Amino acid sequence: MLNEDPTSPYFGKIPYDMRKAVTKLIPTVKTLDDLGQETEKDVLLKDILSKNEQLSGIYEEFPLWFQYVMRLEGLPKSMGRHAAGTLITPKPVIEYCPLCLDREGNQMCQLEMHAAMDDLKLVKMDFLGLENLDTIDDTLKMAHLTWQDVDINHLNLDDKQVYDTVYKSGNTIGIFQMESAEARKMCMEAKCDNAEDIIVVNAANRPGTKESFPTYCFNKLNPDKVTVLHPAIKELFNKTQYILLYQEQALSMFRYAGFPETEVDNARRAIGKKKKDVMASLEQQFRDGLNKKGWTGEQITEMWRLILKQSEYSFNRGHAVAYGLLSYLTAYLKTHYTVYFMTACLIAKQDDPGKIGIFINECNRLHIRVLPPSVNRSDLTFAPNASKNQILFGLGAIKGLGDDFSKQIIADRPYEGFQDFLSRVNGGKVGTKNVVQLIKSGAIPAKDKSEMLLRYANILFDSTYKEKEFKVMASLPKISILRDEWGIDTDSVKSKQERLELYNQKRKQKWDSERLSRLTAKETARNTYLESFKSTYMKKPHMWEFETLSMFLTDNPIKDSSQYVSQAFSQAADQQNVTVICVIVDIQRKKDKRGSQFAYLHVYTQEGIIEAVCWANQYSAYSNLISTGNDIVIYGKKKENSLIVSRMKPYKQWCIDRNL
Repeated sequence: MLNEDPTSPYFGKIPYDMRKAVTKLIPTVKTLDDLGQETEKDVLLKDILSKNEQLSGIYEEFPLWFQYVMRLEGLPKSMGRHAAGTLITPKPVIEYCPLCLDREGNQMCQLEMHAAMDDLKLVKMDFLGLENLDTIDDTLKMAHLTWQDVDINHLNLDDKQVYDTVYKSGNTIGIFQMESAEARKMCMEAKCDNAEDIIVVNAANRPGTKESFPTYCFNKLNPDKVTVLHPAIKELFNKTQYILLYQEQALSMFRYAGFPETEVDNARRAIGKKKKDVMASLEQQFRDGLNKKGWTGEQITEMWRLILKQSEYSFNRGHAVAYGLLSYLTAYLKTHYTVYFMTACLIAKQDDPGKIGIFINECNRLHIRVLPPSVNRSDLTFAPNASKNQILFGLGAIKGLGDDFSKQIIADRPYEGFQDFLSRVNGGKVGTKNVVQLIKSGAIPAKDKSEMLLRYANILFDSTYKEKEFKVMASLPKISILRDEWGIDTDSVKSKQERLELYNQKRKQKWDSERLSRLTAKETARNTYLESFKSTYMKKPHMWEFETLSMFLTDNPIKDSSQYVSQAFSQAADQQNVTVICVIVDIQRKKDKRGSQFAYLHVYTQEGIIEAVCWANQYSAYSNLISTGNDIVIYGKKKENSLIVSRMKPYKQWCIDRNL
């Protein structure tokens, strides 16, 4: 702002290179946390100005720049939202705290969560797993079941088929709390074969407890080789293969160390709210208690380290059990009511193009055919046909169609053919774009979509083209026109009526002689109209299905490509190099601070849509490949959920290079 604003006193004086150089002058200070692990310490500009001569010199030259920065540093750079935290207030919530909008436009409290609870004394409840409950509910309704039929208190929790087909094999798409790459990996490593394993995986997949999980797996799979920190652990941690996992287990250690219940409760609050100062105040008493029990100093130090690590983030067992059982229920439904369950998953994700592709691919793996929509058979949303192992796309999933028009299609059917559809749906009032979307998506059946679109274009042209008709004139032009242009001898033909008849007769002869030129003019107009129609609606035919359904169903250009790469993008670790086979479906071109072009690419993969970032150097090198609809292979690095592009190659050439 200071550099770009013409009214700024520093206009043009603080270029990008200078700003970059100044940031490098701010040191990174590293320290050790309570667990002895290296961590970065926040450094404030005001605290280091006097200690850095070069930085002080720049401050003296540009004091306003530094003052702006010092006012801004330390402020939150973004807002987060609790997944399901809900404030409960006796009066309207605006009487207690300010509100704002989250990224999806939903209202949320502006206060930090613990400030609302501890300072304002408001009640916060977590209502979790709502989408998954909807998915279960939809599955039950489609399968004509009730919640009583799958009551977790009576459900068979030892169903070998559930464990073998879902958890052990890592096929956890759609399974509550188990869809992440890490959770899938943990399920396979533990060879989950009982409900306790699921509960443990759910609880262990947290920052404070994850490092103990390999020990859980080893102890479970090698019971004759188990070693423990102290013999007492076998009794205290017997449900978790002797690892510290649940908050209750940490509290049992405090009881074991001789803490009275009031102080155990202090520990509970400290662990639940991550209060390091309270935990520090309990350490010596904990050490003294275990020392009296005969523990060595090393054993006590290691146990305290585990408790501190767990206090960073851990579940109580009740929480973990509830999550684990809900996870099992989704796995049970996926195993025994597969088509209904996958239909419910698609319904839940129908407004998320990035996720819906993942479930389509899972349906393919399960040999469930997901069919394009149909004006005669589709409902508003996805519909199952369990007997045929099929799921039919809903009309409401077609981009730009709208629920109102989709409902009208359903109300007016069945349709005997294309012409019948055009004449009857919505009383014959149907927009061009809607029909085009229906054809492109496959909802209006056609052996050749291009031919069907041209057929429709011709129907539109014929319905709007005004063809001239011969009209008998009731009056005569001037005598000079009759004589000079029409060759009528007005001296010999005196009667006005005879002149009129002769005039119309000659006009009709000329009209008939010009029939071919009129047909030519009509065809010229038709061709002009068709070219305009093609230009507007018929570009990039291979993208039509994605354009209307946000995915490729029947003509996937990268079908089976997952077998050609050693590791899926979702399975790769952060900062790991990956190879991604994809189709570019959207491009957002930007310019960096140097004015160089770069781009954010949305690419369709076998795992859904991901974002690929193509910085300026790569954009310049591969700009000829960066076009919507191109099938490419990207070599790059995974950064969180994005792909940082290093190199690109056309998919076809990549296959040729490998003799595929």
